[in-house]
Amino acid sequence: MAADFDRLVEGSSTPYAVRGVLQQSPCVRAVAGDLLAVASSLLGAECVVSKATYFDKTHENNWLVPWHQDLTITVQQQHSVPGFEHWRQKHDASMWQRGIWHVQPPESILSRIVALRLHIDRCSGDNGALRVLPGTHRFGVLSADAIAQHEADGEAETLAAERGEIVAMAPLLLHASSKSQQPARRRVLHLEFCAAELPAPLAWHG
Repeated sequence: MAADFDRLVEGSSTPYAVRGVLQQSPCVRAVAGDLLAVASSLLGAECVVSKATYFDKTHENNWLVPWHQDLTITVQQQHSVPGFEHWRQKHDASMWQRGIWHVQPPESILSRIVALRLHIDRCSGDNGALRVLPGTHRFGVLSADAIAQHEADGEAETLAAERGEIVAMAPLLLHASSKSQQPARRRVLHLEFCAAELPAPLAWHG
């Protein structure tokens, strides 16, 4: 299975983060299908796969992620819809995608999303595991000042995982990631599921 994921980076100028991989990989679609019931049990309703991203942190492609919330979804096309803001088209420049629309939806949609992160490699505190501030997803979309205050007052928790394990999190949860201190790879398939419907004519990209 790891070899199937590695094919996702072929031809990509950003092999450390390849977006929109659901439509291009039967392996990703199979994993997403297997996890659909898990996501529905966490959200309390039927849901759909709303985003799929492949991360590959290596010694050569190593980065620091500051405290933040995941506030965007991916859609097929840009449309003017009330409550949907900060449109941006991200270009992967790979053989898979030439540009995917990202937009910040209303909080009512963000609060009905769960992310399931499948760890293809062992992930520990010294090779870029996620750090989170527990409970911060309950405060909704936070300002920069509020994020700084939670960072100062909160007690971070590291979400270490073994190979094959899955970490579930709300995208509104404040999270960060340090640079890896190890030469080993840290590959993660990040899948988001949403139990809310998008208003027409918007449609999920997946």
